[in-house]
Amino acid sequence: MIPFNYGYVPDFRKKSFIKDSYMRLFGYPYPPRKNEIRKIIQYLELKKKDKILDIGCGDGVWYLELLKQGFDITGIDVSDKDLEKLKHRAKIMGLSTKVKNEDAQKMSFENNYFDKILSACTIEHIPDDDAVFKKAYQILKNKGRFVISIPLNVNSLYTKIIIRLPRFIKRIFFVKGVVNSVTGKDFIDFHSRKYSHFHNYNEKEIIARLKRIGFKIRKVDYNCKFFGSTIYSMYHSLKIFERNKSSETDYKFKNEFLFALVSPIFYLFFLLDDLLFLKKGQIIVISMEK
Repeated sequence: MIPFNYGYVPDFRKKSFIKDSYMRLFGYPYPPRKNEIRKIIQYLELKKKDKILDIGCGDGVWYLELLKQGFDITGIDVSDKDLEKLKHRAKIMGLSTKVKNEDAQKMSFENNYFDKILSACTIEHIPDDDAVFKKAYQILKNKGRFVISIPLNVNSLYTKIIIRLPRFIKRIFFVKGVVNSVTGKDFIDFHSRKYSHFHNYNEKEIIARLKRIGFKIRKVDYNCKFFGSTIYSMYHSLKIFERNKSSETDYKFKNEFLFALVSPIFYLFFLLDDLLFLKKGQIIVISMEK
C-alpha cells in the first residue's frame, strides 16, 4: 500500500515549517500525477532485489520516493537542471543516487539488464517514441515488467462544454487555449504545444505497436477518469490554476496557496474514481512484460 504522503521532497526543510509540514503530510501536491504513479508502482510489483530504471526521472520526485524505500533504481533524463535538482534533494535526504543525462532514444545499458522499467508521462515528449520502446525491450530481462503512462487523444466532457461557452465568458475565467479553441482538437493542439507533446495516443494503435515490438500486455488501466478527468481539465483550463511551464518559472502555478489547499481533497476524488463504473480516462497506464 502506497502511503498518502508519498512524493515528499525536502525543498522547504529548514526554510518554511508550514510548507515542509504540508509536504510531509500530503506529499507531492499534484493529484493527477500522484495518482498516475500510484498505479504505475502498483503494476510494477516491485521487489527489493529488482534492478529498476526510471525513464524521464526529471527532478526526482518519484525516483527519490523509491530510492528512500531501499530500491535499486537508476534514473535517466535529458535535463541537466532537473538532474541537479534531484541530486541536491538526494543530498539533503542523505541518499546516494544513480542518475545520468541520457537520451531515452539511445539508451546505452546492456541488454537484459533491468527487472523493471517505468516511465510516467514522459514518452509523449520524445520525438522517436518507437526507438524508446525498442530499447526498453532490449534492456529489459525476460519476464521483466515495463509500465508506462501516456496521454490519449481525447478531451473530457468538462472541456467539451467550456470550449463552447461564449467568448466573453471564456476570457474571464479560462486560459488562452480555451478562449481560442472552437473544437476539441484545437484544445488538444494547444495543450500539446504548451507542454511539448510530440504524441497524443490512440489506445488501439499504441497497444498494437507495443505488441509488434514483442511486449505482452498484462494490464491496461486509466488515470483521469470521471472526477479525475474534470479536475485534470480544470488545472489546465482555469486561470486560477494556470501553470507557467518554463525553466525560468520552475513550472509553478500562479496561485500556489489555492493549489496546495485543494490538492489533498482532489486526490481523494481520484481514488474514488477507481470505485466507479467509468473505466476509461484521459491518460492510459499500460503494464507489459517482455
